[in-house]
Parts: sequence; structure tokens; C-alpha cells
Amino acid sequence: SLLNTVISYDPSNSSFGGVPYSSKLASDSHVKLVDLSAQVLCVLLDCGLPGDPLPVENQYGEPVVAIAEAQKGGFNIFRSLLARISDGKDLNTLYRGFVRLLRHTFESKNTLLPSSQSKLECYQEILILLWKTLEENPLFL
Repeated sequence: SLLNTVISYDPSNSSFGGVPYSSKLASDSHVKLVDLSAQVLCVLLDCGLPGDPLPVENQYGEPVVAIAEAQKGGFNIFRSLLARISDGKDLNTLYRGFVRLLRHTFESKNTLLPSSQSKLECYQEILILLWKTLEENPLFL
């Protein structure tokens, strides 16, 4: 849900639906949530061994992490979950979210009305999340 919180955020529709200078009139609590979610996710993905452990299936045929694999020192379930995203829709959602957030960072600086769009403060964390996604999930490439 941390990844969904970050990726689903659309900064151009925050506050009053894209009205210039709307961020100066009212604060958007969703921005703080996205910022904190990105920071926590960066910390969680930064520790431990790389993901993608050997897949094991339970009695219902669902993929699970083997107990022996999870008990290894340095195992990181968050990296493992990120490495196992394989559905085309999910990968497309990730891609579109990263593009939207990183494009907004540059568009907010290059507007005709200075400071009319709020700047996304967590763009460095978004870049780290993009790097971690590229590093952990070969299907994202």
C-alpha cells in the first residue's frame, strides 16, 4: 500500500483540480502522506539482501516464500514483493506513476506563471524508488 500511495498520487489534480496557485490557498494533506510513504518505502527497500528468492507454492498453488529462505539473515520481504510484480497491468501502472510524478517535477519549474504549481518535494525519493524497481524487477525494464 505504500507503493500504491506514492504511485497513484497525481500532483496536477491536487487541492482545487489544477487551478494555478491553489497550493498557496490550502494545504494538501495527501502530499505529506506521499512524502512520508516514499521515505519509508526507500528505507524498507534499502536494507537486506536482494529480492527474488526461489518461488515455492503452498498447498493451494499460490506462490509463497519458503521458511528457510525467510529465516536467512538479511532477507527483505519488501524487496521480494517488488521483484515478484509480473502482471503487465501492474508494471504499466508503475511506469505511468513514475512518469507522471517525475514529469511534474520539471513541469512545475517551467510554467508561464512562476510558482503556480506546487513542487513535489519528494522527487529524490521517487528517483530512488525508480532505481530500486529497476534493480529488483527485471520485467520492469
